[in-house]
Amino acid sequence: MIIKEPRSEAERQAFTEHLPRSLVPLMAPSDGGRIVLGAWGGEEVMGRLAAIASTNEPDAYMLLFLLGTRSPDAGPQPLEVEDALLAELESRVRLFGYRRLVMQPGFRMATDQAEPLLGAMHRQGWQEIRFVSTRFHIQGYRVSQERWFEMPLPDRYSFFFWRDLKPEDRKYLDSRMSEAGQLDPFGILDFEPETSLGLRDSTTGQVAGWFVNERAGPVTIRLSKLFLFPEARSHACFYPLIAQACRHAWPRFTRAVMAVNADNPRMRIVLNKVIGHLCFQIVDCYYCEKRLHPVGP
Repeated sequence: MIIKEPRSEAERQAFTEHLPRSLVPLMAPSDGGRIVLGAWGGEEVMGRLAAIASTNEPDAYMLLFLLGTRSPDAGPQPLEVEDALLAELESRVRLFGYRRLVMQPGFRMATDQAEPLLGAMHRQGWQEIRFVSTRFHIQGYRVSQERWFEMPLPDRYSFFFWRDLKPEDRKYLDSRMSEAGQLDPFGILDFEPETSLGLRDSTTGQVAGWFVNERAGPVTIRLSKLFLFPEARSHACFYPLIAQACRHAWPRFTRAVMAVNADNPRMRIVLNKVIGHLCFQIVDCYYCEKRLHPVGP
C-alpha cells in the first residue's frame, strides 16, 4: 500500500470515479493549502482523505475521509489504511508548521466509517475525541405519509407564525427560558418565516412551545429549535406541531435536516423511533483534535 497524492490524469479519474458529485470538489488537486491523499493498493483506491490548512490561524482542518468500496469477496478493509492516511496527513501538517489538526462536526464521512477513523485517532494519540450531535437527513415528501401526520391539535391550542410573536410574549418567554436550555429560539435571528411556528394555549393566552427553523439550502430546511413546555407536552402537541411546520415547508423544501445534541439522548431516541425510517442518512458528528509540536527549533 502506498500513500500519495493523485497526480496523473488516470490517478485523478480513479480517485473520483465512485465519489458522489458533491464530494468531487473536495478532492481537487492540491492547491491553496489543500492536502489530498489516497491509499493505493496497486490500481485500487483503498481510502481517501482531504484536509485544508488555514491561512490565518495555526490549525489544519480535515475535510473528508472515505474508505474505498470493496467487493464482498475482498474481505474487510485492511486496518492500516486509515492509520496510514492519518499518519501521512499529520506528517505533512507538521512540516507546514501548523499546531493543531482538527476534525469539526461538519466533517464529511460515511456513517459506517466513523468507527474505523475514530479507532485510528485513538491509536495515534488524538487528545480530544468528543461526540457532538446526531444529524437526521429527512426525505421530506415521506413525512406526510406517516399516520401521526394527521393527529389533531387539542382544541385549547392554536398555531401562529413565529414572526408574529408579540412583545408581551417575549417578556413571558424570557421569564421561562431557563426551562428551554439550548433550545432557546431567540438565538436564531434569520429564521425561515413560513415554517417557523409558535404554539399558544388559549386558556392562558401564553406561548406553550415553538418550532423555529432555518433555510439550509435551496431545497433544504434545517429543523432547528423544537420545544414544548411541560403542560403542552402532556396534551399531545408534539406531533401536530411538527406536522403543521411540514405542511408549510413542502413542496418548497423537499429535504430537511435536524441535529440533536449529545446532551439530549432522550430526543435522539424519540427521533430515531419517529423519523429514523424516513431518513436517507443519519450521521453522528464528532469534534476531534490533535495538538502537534512544531517541527524544528
